[in-house]
Amino acid sequence: MRAWRAWAAIVLVLASWTTGFAQSPTARDFAYGLVLEVDGDGAIYRVAIPDSVYRDATRSDLGDVRVFNGRDEAVPHTVRVPTITLADAPDPRPLPVFPLSADTADTAGGLALDVTTDGMGAIIHVGKGPPPKDPASVAAYLIDAGALDRPVSELSLTWQSPGERFVTTVAVESSDDLTHWQTLVGAATLAEVRYGAHHLEQRTIAIPNRRFKYLRLTWPEGARGARLTRVDAVFPRVATSAPRRWATLSSVRTSAQPLTYEFERAGAMPVDRLTIRLPQPNSVVEAVLRSRPDAAVPWRMRSRGLLYHLEVNGVTLVNDSLGVAPTADRYWSLEVGPDVGPGDGAPILEVGWIPHDLYFLARGEPPYRLAYGSAGMDPPTQSVDALLRAIDDRQRDGFIKEARVGDQVELGGPARLVPPPPPLPWKRWVLWGVLVGSVGLLGWMARRLYRQMNAPRPASG
Repeated sequence: MRAWRAWAAIVLVLASWTTGFAQSPTARDFAYGLVLEVDGDGAIYRVAIPDSVYRDATRSDLGDVRVFNGRDEAVPHTVRVPTITLADAPDPRPLPVFPLSADTADTAGGLALDVTTDGMGAIIHVGKGPPPKDPASVAAYLIDAGALDRPVSELSLTWQSPGERFVTTVAVESSDDLTHWQTLVGAATLAEVRYGAHHLEQRTIAIPNRRFKYLRLTWPEGARGARLTRVDAVFPRVATSAPRRWATLSSVRTSAQPLTYEFERAGAMPVDRLTIRLPQPNSVVEAVLRSRPDAAVPWRMRSRGLLYHLEVNGVTLVNDSLGVAPTADRYWSLEVGPDVGPGDGAPILEVGWIPHDLYFLARGEPPYRLAYGSAGMDPPTQSVDALLRAIDDRQRDGFIKEARVGDQVELGGPARLVPPPPPLPWKRWVLWGVLVGSVGLLGWMARRLYRQMNAPRPASG
């Protein structure tokens, strides 16, 4: 039994070795670091991931990023997609309103008007004479929205009606030149009704969320003496996020048939917007954009469409930027043609992204350092995600502070970016050793038991 206990002790020691080799990383295990400056008054700090972290991190999920305190201890942190918040909408803004008499509308619904505008396009006079004084002769209203610098989501109307009951249906049209009109809202109901102590009111008209220069509002109730006295532009709440960052990539021509250009970017930035610029004016091409994380996997199509670069009367027209699902792909390919190329020169690809947010717990003493770039490093096991979920938006200002990015420092150096050689399979060796030893122990015990059972018995006396 002593031998069995000895073997059991050996097994326990070997098992402890299998878990004892793993050690907590230190700052020297990473290539570079950034000093994080804090005010010392927060429990959790936030910082937007700098571009240098994306460039030198060896994992696209930023798993080789850590935050260390002044005692070189890793503190809990997490990397999150930045949140998009809705800012309060600006106050409604009154718009200039001009009444239009019934005799100004032709059978096609257009306007035969003498409209005077200033140099900025603002309406300063409508009609060939003074505005109609009789409300019964007003059939529509012209609204000047050219001075607005943001989209409008609703029109809020104020009117005067001779009766206590007002219900009507109106239409809204838009124009950029007071000649060509398009319908925005075919039918919208306005109402103000009272019955006893009850009051029903509908004074707003929802319109497409974009900018307009001129609006025209039909007004059927003008025939019954109702008069529009005020129109306010109501603005939507605006989504706000961190400023988008951009990088410009130069291309290399890799194929003539079909004509293909390839781009390579440095870093695992979460690209979600692309702009492709053709090199020569007055060019129009069909193009297919693809990407992949490395050269060993097939291309994945990201977008297909028309690219153009036109110059008309001194005005340059180019294709809009493209929105794509966030991706950290490093390689991009642009295939154009097959009949017409982009002209002299090569196209340019601009990639845009909103950086991740890094949150870390201010445990221990500063200075805190953001360490990054370590080939073979596993993601951290400690995180502050659960704590962040427990903090609602109203408490964030008190718990979460902003950290500032300071100077870059070299920690372990560029050698940390090189993948280490494959580790020796010592765990497998240990387990095989334990298995072989256990089999040997069982064999020894069986042999000993066999000898004891077959030993000659002493002759009786």
